[in-house]
Formats: sequence, C-alpha cells, structure tokens
Amino acid sequence: MRIQDVLRNDREKWAAIWLPISKSDQQGAGVWRTLSCCGKTQCEVHCPWRLASKVMEFAGDMLGVSDDFLFKDVRGRTTTKQGVIAACKHLFSKEVTGHSRRRSGAMLYVRKGLPIQELAFLGRWRSSVVLAYAEEALQEKPMTLINLSIFYLSNYLTMHLST
Repeated sequence: MRIQDVLRNDREKWAAIWLPISKSDQQGAGVWRTLSCCGKTQCEVHCPWRLASKVMEFAGDMLGVSDDFLFKDVRGRTTTKQGVIAACKHLFSKEVTGHSRRRSGAMLYVRKGLPIQELAFLGRWRSSVVLAYAEEALQEKPMTLINLSIFYLSNYLTMHLST
C-alpha cells in the first residue's frame, strides 16, 4: 500500500483506502473503502480516521501525495506480508496468520453493531465466509427486541424505498 492510497478528510473526519486488487476483483479495477471517525470526543485506539492520521504522520506525509510505500520496516525497507505476520507474532505472542487481522477487524465491527451486509461489503466478502469470521462476535452479542426491531425496520425500508 502506498501513501497516496489513503485519503483523509480532517473536517468531516473520515478516511478512505484504495485497495487495488483482490481475489473477487477479476477485472483488477480496485475499490475504495471509506470509514468515518468513531465519533468520540477522544478518538478510540481503533478509530479509522485516527489510525489513518497516525500512520500518515508516521510515514511523514500528512497530505497523502507521495507514491512511497506506507509501511516500512525498521531499516526503511518495504514490508512484506510475511514481515507483518512475523511482527504481529512478536508483538502479540499468539498464533497469527495472514487472515488474523481480517478476522479480528470483522469481530470488532460486529461487536460495534455494523450489520453483516455492510461488513461483507467493507471486507469484500461475497460468500458466507464473513459469517465464519464474525461468528464468535455474533455469539457474544445479545439480541434484544430493539436490535431485532431496527433490523426488520431497516430491511423493510431498504426493500420499499429502493424501488
């Protein structure tokens, strides 16, 4: 990922990242994914806008115009997927795979209340694998009548207002 693949809007507090390739993108067109700030007075550690700001600050390009790589190792070299996995294993002393961050992110968003359809869009999942990634978080999340009412109202409005 390059620095110019990250956009930030500091006034409206959102961040967007360009994802140039994926398994489900046969044409190689790429996609943008945009996330807003957590909305707290003091941003949470996982706030997308805060993270984008911190990463760009660390990379030395707050404007996001450089085509330099966003993430580098301690020697200033471009990181590899294997290097990131090794660093995560070192930091967290856990069994870490290439999908650990996707699964953890999916669980975080489910716990925060993001609907599965939006999670699937965000993660570019076109199969039921999103349910496997979110399963643990879904098991922990109590379903209330309010949640169900919002779910059914949302589906009703989507079906009837989109026609």
